[in-house]
Amino acid sequence: MSLQTPSEISQFIQTGPVTPSVGLVLIKTEKMKKKPPTQEYCRLLTLELIFLWHAFPTCTLEELRPYLDVCDMQTDPKVFHLKCLLEGSIFKELGETQMAIQCLDESIARHHGLKEDYHVPAFAQFELASVYMRDPQTVPKARSLLQKIKDHYKDYDFENRLTVRVNNALKMLKSKA
Repeated sequence: MSLQTPSEISQFIQTGPVTPSVGLVLIKTEKMKKKPPTQEYCRLLTLELIFLWHAFPTCTLEELRPYLDVCDMQTDPKVFHLKCLLEGSIFKELGETQMAIQCLDESIARHHGLKEDYHVPAFAQFELASVYMRDPQTVPKARSLLQKIKDHYKDYDFENRLTVRVNNALKMLKSKA
């Protein structure tokens, strides 16, 4: 099967039993037909799937550190928004809060104006909110970011999965108030 256009991919995803992961892989695969990917980019995409499946929190510190090396290998500015999201999430899990915030802010800034990977800024804002939720002084920032995700981000990869996490985080903040 060869899907040539975004509308063909979208139609296939809507009509078949396609999971969000498969849909994301199909979209990325179609892009790779135009320009063969580097090994480094393929590694980054693997990390993206690990991240999207919310598996970073289950990794040990020894497992997370090499993931930063994968991010450091990226030289294509077109993927820096994704690289920064993944770095920020990894730094968050490593307990390096300031680095996490810096990377996540950079991810959002680097995505500005891009016409793909719409899930990246939504997930970056969620990761930022989860960092801010840890400190009572920054809880209002967390609440604002979570509400922004609910109000401004629609029709992106893994939206259902993130929506559940956003709603749960907002409920948790409300119960603490």
